[in-house]
Amino acid sequence: MTLPDTLQLNAWTGGENTGAVDPDLKRHLLGLPFAGQSRRLPAAPVPQDRWQDPKVGWGVILPENRELTRAELASAMDAPAPIRDLVARRGDAPVFRVGKDWQPGTLRRYAPDGSAMDIDIHAGRIGTAPGHIPRYLLIVGSPAQIPWDVQYDLHLTFFTGRLDLDDAGLEHYVDALLSDWQGSPMMKANTLSWTVDHGGGDITTLMRKTIGDPIHDRFATDPVPELVAGAHVLRGPQATHAALSAAIEARHPALIVSTSHGDTAPLDDVDLMRSNLGLPIDADLRRLDPAQLTGNAAPSGAIWFAQACCSAGSSARTAYDGVLKAGTAADRIVRAVAGCGETTAPLPRALLGSPKPLRAFVGHVEPTFDWSLRNRKTGQYVTSSILDCFHTCLFTGQPIGMALDRVRATGASFRNSRDIAARRLLDNRDESQLGDILAAKLIADDWRSIVLLGDPTCRVW
Repeated sequence: MTLPDTLQLNAWTGGENTGAVDPDLKRHLLGLPFAGQSRRLPAAPVPQDRWQDPKVGWGVILPENRELTRAELASAMDAPAPIRDLVARRGDAPVFRVGKDWQPGTLRRYAPDGSAMDIDIHAGRIGTAPGHIPRYLLIVGSPAQIPWDVQYDLHLTFFTGRLDLDDAGLEHYVDALLSDWQGSPMMKANTLSWTVDHGGGDITTLMRKTIGDPIHDRFATDPVPELVAGAHVLRGPQATHAALSAAIEARHPALIVSTSHGDTAPLDDVDLMRSNLGLPIDADLRRLDPAQLTGNAAPSGAIWFAQACCSAGSSARTAYDGVLKAGTAADRIVRAVAGCGETTAPLPRALLGSPKPLRAFVGHVEPTFDWSLRNRKTGQYVTSSILDCFHTCLFTGQPIGMALDRVRATGASFRNSRDIAARRLLDNRDESQLGDILAAKLIADDWRSIVLLGDPTCRVW
């Protein structure tokens, strides 16, 4: 059937209600361009999980080395050999530098001609081109070399991880990363929740209820049968270190979520405290010895989230200064942890740098308060974005750096709520806002200190 010459409407105007068919109707119906019109549309955004695309990109951050020329600082020539190899294998990825003159909100990139640019991290110039910052960033160095503040500043916008390992550890990790953990026994559908509960009002009960049990429940009720079959939990009295190592050896999980106290003893011996900092305390009140997780019990290729005090390390400046009454037990712990200085914790260093390395470790630099896990007014748990990160995002194929973006957004939202409550307090003399300010501050500061150790491009699914 051919097109008509005219069409008639069932509308009444007192006059004509017919009209000739548009001469370009055929082109409309077939979706063809009109004369002088291009069919080209604006470019679609590149999916943010495609870190290999130069419009997304991956780059490395190194300490600024005063012994190099400005032109040499544009390369990774002073990095350990495994990092140089990684940069080369990832297309001569861009190199950024952080020195003692680092300013929040910026990241410095040198060019081969010796010029330098402090790039505004809020400008939205994402990618590997000059004047841009890749979405995925790997800090190489200790927090004493590149402070935690740099990572905190970056990971709200960029998917940022860190490696603080010796040369042997870096070699183990980079070799596994470049081969995507080839030869690892990891079973990608297997997950393990190890959740301690000492009872009696101890915060471990709250951590089990808000993170340990719910993350297991997410997998145990997932629509994917393999994830249901692979979900395993060790809770309460079952959550011993012997049971943990046995479960890792038997099940080779892709994800481990642990909730427990993190070791901060003894408070009067900084060196010993630093050597045990953040080690998980089990149901029998024993600290984990990382040497237990070697050989067949090594969590090779897994991603581990440790909800425990200082599980990722410590900062020389605590965010909780002035919150606690001087001399109380909690105040002495917070100050003693800060006395350990800028450091990463021993467990992630041991596991990421082992001959059978962990894929990534996510943990806390600051202690967690009970107010950081539950809304004191409503009683609602505020950990949904953590569950979404390690279940929904990670197990739909997102790299771990991208999956954590859900956590970053929640932390930023609480910081915004704190600012609004503080303004209302000042404007209206409304002291009922004090509790809201404290709750939002504790959550925002705690969640800001959730850091990624390992490469942000790692994925398990």
